[in-house]
Amino acid sequence: MALSTFIIFSVFCLLDDHLKDREPRRQRGPAPKLSDSEVITIEIVGEFLGIDTDKAIFDYFRRHYGEWFPALREVHRTTFARQAANLWKLKEDLWQELLALTPHDPTFAICDSMPLPACLFARAYRCSRFKGEAALGKDTLLRQTFYGFRVHVRVSAGLGLSPASR
Repeated sequence: MALSTFIIFSVFCLLDDHLKDREPRRQRGPAPKLSDSEVITIEIVGEFLGIDTDKAIFDYFRRHYGEWFPALREVHRTTFARQAANLWKLKEDLWQELLALTPHDPTFAICDSMPLPACLFARAYRCSRFKGEAALGKDTLLRQTFYGFRVHVRVSAGLGLSPASR
C-alpha cells in the first residue's frame, strides 16, 4: 500500500467518519485552521513513520504533504502542537472506540522486564543490601551487567481494573 493511500483512506477517512457525528468540542475562541481530523492524522502517520517529535512531524508534513494539508502552511508549529495536545481527551475516546471494534484475544498478554539496580556494579561484590535476594544480571539495553533485581510487567487486554477497584 502506498503511503498516500494509507494517509488518506486508512487514517484520515476513518478519523473523519468517527468525528463528524460528534458534538463541537470548542465552546469559545476562534475556529482552528486545521481540522481535528487533520491534526490527528498527521500525528498518527508521523508516529507510524517513526518520527517522534512534534517539530519533526510538523516539518515533515509541511515539506512533503503541504498540498494535502494547505492550512499547515498557515499555522505556526507551536499552534499545531498546542492543538494536538488539547485533543488528548478526544484521542483517548477514539482509542477506546477503535479498541472495542478491534477483535482481540482477552487471554493474550505482553510481558516485559527491566533491571532495577540495588547498587553500582563496581560495589556489587561488597554490597550487603538485599543479600541473598538481589543477584547479578544482564541489562541488554545498556549492554552491561548490573547487581539488583529484574522487575517484570504483564499487560493484558482482558484483565483490566474495574472502576470499583481503582
